[in-house]
Amino acid sequence: MKIAEDAGCNAGEETGEEEGGIAGEEAGGVAGEKAGSEAGRKAGEEISGEEGGRVGAVAGAKAGMKFGLKVGREAGLKTGSEVGRAEGKKAGKEAGAAEALRVFTIGITKERVAALRKTFAEVGTAAGILVGKQVARLAAAKRGEEEGSKYGLEQGRKAGMAAARKLRDVEGKS
Repeated sequence: MKIAEDAGCNAGEETGEEEGGIAGEEAGGVAGEKAGSEAGRKAGEEISGEEGGRVGAVAGAKAGMKFGLKVGREAGLKTGSEVGRAEGKKAGKEAGAAEALRVFTIGITKERVAALRKTFAEVGTAAGILVGKQVARLAAAKRGEEEGSKYGLEQGRKAGMAAARKLRDVEGKS
């Protein structure tokens, strides 16, 4: 059963990291764009009124999405890997135990033991991949969204302020 547990752990970690990076990036980009747009609009309105708010929202959304994608992916990779490893280990252990109950009999041969090792590795890997795709993806998306919002807000505000200042300077020269 240790073979199945280890196989599930490894497969869950790999799959969780892969799926987590994708999910984290998607969620972080969306959250960053939304937070960046709002922060950029507010900052732009403070500097140049309604028109500043419009350009600030556009610039903020762009910056928020850019940073949200980046930090969302990083957070998703890390979280997906961690959750995938833990959940894959549990799932592999359970799958190995279920398989052991199904196949163990008294008087088992050495050839049968070797075949069972391979079987345990296969069921553990399958269980780890499954939880890596499901559980780790959800956890990574949530973490990516949190990070994307946080950095999107910060970067969106900066970009919105810069865009509004630029607009104000252009209008002042006209």
